[in-house]
Amino acid sequence: MLIKMDNSIPAPLPFATVFLVPLGATKILEEEEGVSPENLRHHIEALSAIGERSAYASNMDGIKKAKDYITQKLTDYGYSFYAQNFVVERRLPDGIKNNFSITSACRQGEASDKIKIEIQGKPIIIFDRIFCLPASPKGKEVSNIIVRIPGRSSSKKIILGAHYDSKGHGANDNASGVAVLLEVVRLFSKSKPEFTLEIVFFVGEELGNLGSKYYLGQMSTEEKLKIGGVIIVDMVGNNKSDEEGAPLENLDIMYSKEAAKLAKDIEKAITKDGIIETRLSFISGEASDDDEFREEGIPTILFSEDTPDELRHQNDCFNRPCDTPDKIDYVFLQQATEVIASSVDFLTGIKK
Repeated sequence: MLIKMDNSIPAPLPFATVFLVPLGATKILEEEEGVSPENLRHHIEALSAIGERSAYASNMDGIKKAKDYITQKLTDYGYSFYAQNFVVERRLPDGIKNNFSITSACRQGEASDKIKIEIQGKPIIIFDRIFCLPASPKGKEVSNIIVRIPGRSSSKKIILGAHYDSKGHGANDNASGVAVLLEVVRLFSKSKPEFTLEIVFFVGEELGNLGSKYYLGQMSTEEKLKIGGVIIVDMVGNNKSDEEGAPLENLDIMYSKEAAKLAKDIEKAITKDGIIETRLSFISGEASDDDEFREEGIPTILFSEDTPDELRHQNDCFNRPCDTPDKIDYVFLQQATEVIASSVDFLTGIKK
């Protein structure tokens, strides 16, 4: 994820990044057991043990196992779910016919920097590719996993989402986000929200937000207008503290002009007990599946750990094989889950 800060000019798209600290109990957290750190750890260890969970690989076992794990947990918690299937295809530039042999090799080094050639006397520049998809003449079917908790009112819905694909073990990116959603789902299993809550496990974020693009593409304009807010959870397993479990001193809620009300609602939800301090400021940039909602003008919050170097978190394992469960700060993750559950509780008007 890349987040660019701009404190002087409001961002043109609705976006807020919430940096995480602990909070007190709220309605949904007043359950006898509350957030279970054991559940969070188990989810991360189980998903990470699968290995790479790619939405487009020569071997699709990883993403299928991740889907099976998530859907089994949803079933265990008493939910019905909908698998929104679509096909990911390897696309060739317009005008190029796929009448040549296909190789699955991805040799980025062969096109070091750029190559200049001439075709019919005209210079053509070919740049080295940013990332590679395995070559295949056939598309791959993948799925967003959707859970809907109907609200008493049909006037508005809140969306909570996280991507479940990964590069490598992906403990923090993004088994941590999936673990949070599964725990929130468990906590909300007996809830009766005022507004509909739709929980979406997106596929294909690592390939360019493919799942969130497809999800929004299936909505009518009327349906999009009913979205009261979107919360995306991506990389919430490790803060920047030197000592494990030590929280940040305060909470930054960062948002664009159009998302100001949503950000203030979130701030109200997590500070109503007067336990933590917050400050509001503007932000713009690219991050995760939230990008697709922002482009549609939908107020969106991204929950993510504080990443001051704008790309890699403190253990420097972003999109690397070392993004493993032992790098997760489970105290911080529990705190993050409490913050997110409280925010969803507030926005949906939960009544037990």
